[in-house]
Amino acid sequence: MGRPRKWLVARTRAEVAEKLAAALQARAEGVLRPGRTPTVTEFLAFWLEGLSLAPSTMRGYEQVIRVHLVPALGQLRLDRLSPMAVDQLLREKERAGLSAQSRANIRSVLRSALSFALRKGLVTRNVVRLSEPVKTKLYEAAYLTRAEAAAFLEAAQGDRLEALDSVALPLGTRQGEILGL
Repeated sequence: MGRPRKWLVARTRAEVAEKLAAALQARAEGVLRPGRTPTVTEFLAFWLEGLSLAPSTMRGYEQVIRVHLVPALGQLRLDRLSPMAVDQLLREKERAGLSAQSRANIRSVLRSALSFALRKGLVTRNVVRLSEPVKTKLYEAAYLTRAEAAAFLEAAQGDRLEALDSVALPLGTRQGEILGL
Protein backbone atom coordinates (compact mmCIF):
# COMPACT_ATOMS: atom_id res chain seq x y z
CA MET A 1 0.00 0.00 0.00
CA GLY A 2 1.34 3.37 -0.99
CA ARG A 3 0.81 6.59 0.85
CA PRO A 4 -2.52 8.25 0.06
CA ARG A 5 -2.17 11.33 -2.12
CA LYS A 6 -4.09 14.54 -1.86
CA TRP A 7 -4.41 16.83 -4.85
CA LEU A 8 -4.75 20.54 -4.23
CA VAL A 9 -6.09 22.78 -6.96
CA ALA A 10 -6.45 26.56 -6.86
CA ARG A 11 -6.17 29.60 -9.12
CA THR A 12 -2.97 30.97 -7.62
CA ARG A 13 0.17 29.68 -5.95
CA ALA A 14 -0.79 31.54 -2.78
CA GLU A 15 -4.15 29.73 -2.59
CA VAL A 16 -2.41 26.38 -3.11
CA ALA A 17 0.06 27.25 -0.36
CA GLU A 18 -2.86 28.07 1.99
CA LYS A 19 -4.61 24.80 1.15
CA LEU A 20 -1.37 22.87 1.62
CA ALA A 21 -0.77 24.45 5.04
CA ALA A 22 -4.36 23.62 6.09
CA ALA A 23 -4.03 20.01 4.85
CA LEU A 24 -0.72 19.51 6.68
CA GLN A 25 -2.22 20.96 9.87
CA ALA A 26 -5.27 18.70 9.57
CA ARG A 27 -3.04 15.66 9.09
CA ALA A 28 -0.96 16.61 12.14
CA GLU A 29 -4.15 16.88 14.19
CA GLY A 30 -5.35 13.47 13.00
CA VAL A 31 -8.09 14.71 10.69
CA LEU A 32 -8.52 12.79 7.47
CA ARG A 33 -9.53 14.77 4.36
CA PRO A 34 -11.77 17.41 5.91
CA GLY A 35 -15.15 17.96 4.32
CA ARG A 36 -15.40 14.48 2.82
CA THR A 37 -16.00 11.09 4.37
CA PRO A 38 -13.13 8.79 3.37
CA THR A 39 -13.56 5.37 1.87
CA VAL A 40 -12.57 2.35 3.92
CA THR A 41 -9.42 2.03 1.79
CA GLU A 42 -8.39 5.64 2.42
CA PHE A 43 -9.08 5.38 6.11
CA LEU A 44 -7.20 2.09 6.56
CA ALA A 45 -4.15 3.54 4.77
CA PHE A 46 -4.27 6.59 7.06
CA TRP A 47 -4.71 4.42 10.17
CA LEU A 48 -1.90 2.06 9.21
CA GLU A 49 0.48 4.94 8.53
CA GLY A 50 0.03 6.22 12.09
CA LEU A 51 0.69 2.90 13.83
CA SER A 52 3.98 2.14 15.52
CA LEU A 53 4.07 -1.62 15.94
CA ALA A 54 6.62 -4.39 15.68
CA PRO A 55 7.54 -5.04 12.03
CA SER A 56 5.98 -8.51 12.03
CA THR A 57 2.71 -7.17 13.47
CA MET A 58 2.69 -4.38 10.91
CA ARG A 59 3.22 -6.88 8.07
CA GLY A 60 0.32 -8.96 9.38
CA TYR A 61 -1.99 -5.92 9.54
CA GLU A 62 -0.93 -4.83 6.04
CA GLN A 63 -1.65 -8.30 4.68
CA VAL A 64 -5.10 -8.50 6.27
CA ILE A 65 -5.94 -5.07 4.90
CA ARG A 66 -4.54 -5.69 1.41
CA VAL A 67 -5.84 -9.23 0.90
CA HIS A 68 -9.16 -9.22 2.76
CA LEU A 69 -10.50 -5.81 3.77
CA VAL A 70 -9.73 -3.57 0.79
CA PRO A 71 -11.08 -5.93 -1.90
CA ALA A 72 -14.32 -6.54 0.00
CA LEU A 73 -15.04 -3.24 1.77
CA GLY A 74 -12.55 -0.73 0.38
CA GLN A 75 -14.90 1.09 -1.98
CA LEU A 76 -17.48 1.82 0.76
CA ARG A 77 -17.51 5.18 2.48
CA LEU A 78 -16.46 4.76 6.09
CA ASP A 79 -19.78 6.10 7.39
CA ARG A 80 -21.70 3.63 5.19
CA LEU A 81 -19.99 0.56 6.63
CA SER A 82 -22.56 -1.61 8.41
CA PRO A 83 -22.56 -4.63 10.72
CA MET A 84 -24.22 -6.60 7.91
CA ALA A 85 -21.36 -5.78 5.53
CA VAL A 86 -18.87 -7.08 8.11
CA ASP A 87 -20.96 -10.22 8.68
CA GLN A 88 -21.19 -10.79 4.93
CA LEU A 89 -17.41 -10.43 4.54
CA LEU A 90 -16.77 -12.97 7.28
CA ARG A 91 -19.31 -15.42 5.83
CA GLU A 92 -17.69 -15.11 2.39
CA LYS A 93 -14.29 -15.82 3.93
CA GLU A 94 -15.75 -18.87 5.68
CA ARG A 95 -17.18 -20.16 2.38
CA ALA A 96 -13.76 -19.56 0.80
CA GLY A 97 -12.27 -21.93 3.37
CA LEU A 98 -10.56 -19.49 5.74
CA SER A 99 -10.09 -20.86 9.25
CA ALA A 100 -12.01 -19.45 12.19
CA GLN A 101 -8.79 -17.98 13.58
CA SER A 102 -8.03 -16.17 10.31
CA ARG A 103 -11.57 -14.76 10.18
CA ALA A 104 -11.25 -13.66 13.82
CA ASN A 105 -7.98 -11.94 12.92
CA ILE A 106 -9.64 -10.04 10.04
CA ARG A 107 -12.42 -8.95 12.40
CA SER A 108 -9.89 -7.91 15.05
CA VAL A 109 -7.87 -5.70 12.68
CA LEU A 110 -11.02 -3.98 11.42
CA ARG A 111 -12.35 -3.55 14.98
CA SER A 112 -9.09 -1.87 16.05
CA ALA A 113 -9.13 0.46 13.06
CA LEU A 114 -12.74 1.45 13.66
CA SER A 115 -12.06 2.05 17.35
CA PHE A 116 -9.50 4.62 16.22
CA ALA A 117 -12.05 6.12 13.80
CA LEU A 118 -14.58 6.37 16.62
CA ARG A 119 -12.08 8.17 18.88
CA LYS A 120 -11.29 10.63 16.07
CA GLY A 121 -14.97 11.31 15.37
CA LEU A 122 -14.97 9.82 11.86
CA VAL A 123 -17.75 7.36 12.72
CA THR A 124 -20.51 7.38 15.32
CA ARG A 125 -20.21 3.69 16.21
CA ASN A 126 -17.87 0.76 15.75
CA VAL A 127 -19.90 -1.51 13.48
CA VAL A 128 -17.56 -4.46 14.03
CA ARG A 129 -18.61 -4.58 17.69
CA LEU A 130 -22.20 -4.93 16.46
CA SER A 131 -21.36 -7.75 14.03
CA GLU A 132 -21.43 -11.42 14.92
CA PRO A 133 -18.20 -12.60 16.57
CA VAL A 134 -16.32 -15.47 14.99
CA LYS A 135 -16.57 -18.65 17.01
CA THR A 136 -13.13 -20.16 17.32
CA LYS A 137 -12.46 -23.62 18.62
CA LEU A 138 -10.26 -23.93 21.63
CA TYR A 139 -7.02 -25.72 20.88
CA GLU A 140 -6.83 -28.96 22.76
CA ALA A 141 -3.23 -29.87 23.42
CA ALA A 142 -2.07 -33.47 23.27
CA TYR A 143 0.39 -34.59 25.92
CA LEU A 144 2.70 -37.57 26.13
CA THR A 145 2.27 -39.95 29.02
CA ARG A 146 5.31 -40.75 31.15
CA ALA A 147 5.72 -44.05 29.32
CA GLU A 148 5.51 -42.36 25.91
CA ALA A 149 8.03 -39.68 26.98
CA ALA A 150 10.44 -42.34 28.24
CA ALA A 151 10.08 -44.31 24.99
CA PHE A 152 10.73 -41.15 22.98
CA LEU A 153 13.89 -40.31 24.92
CA GLU A 154 15.07 -43.89 24.61
CA ALA A 155 14.55 -43.79 20.84
CA ALA A 156 16.44 -40.47 20.65
CA GLN A 157 19.58 -41.91 22.28
CA GLY A 158 22.54 -41.66 19.97
CA ASP A 159 20.79 -39.23 17.63
CA ARG A 160 22.57 -35.97 16.83
CA LEU A 161 19.61 -34.06 18.36
CA GLU A 162 19.47 -36.13 21.55
CA ALA A 163 20.53 -33.19 23.76
CA LEU A 164 17.93 -30.95 22.16
CA ASP A 165 15.17 -33.54 22.63
CA SER A 166 16.13 -34.23 26.23
CA VAL A 167 15.87 -30.51 27.07
CA ALA A 168 12.76 -29.75 24.98
CA LEU A 169 10.60 -32.60 26.23
CA PRO A 170 10.50 -31.84 29.96
CA LEU A 171 10.29 -28.07 29.40
CA GLY A 172 7.51 -28.28 26.82
CA THR A 173 9.16 -25.66 24.63
CA ARG A 174 8.17 -24.88 21.08
CA GLN A 175 10.55 -25.59 18.22
CA GLY A 176 11.60 -21.96 17.76
CA GLU A 177 12.27 -21.55 21.48
CA ILE A 178 14.42 -24.64 21.80
CA LEU A 179 16.36 -23.85 18.62
CA GLY A 180 17.04 -20.40 20.05
CA LEU A 181 18.59 -21.97 23.12
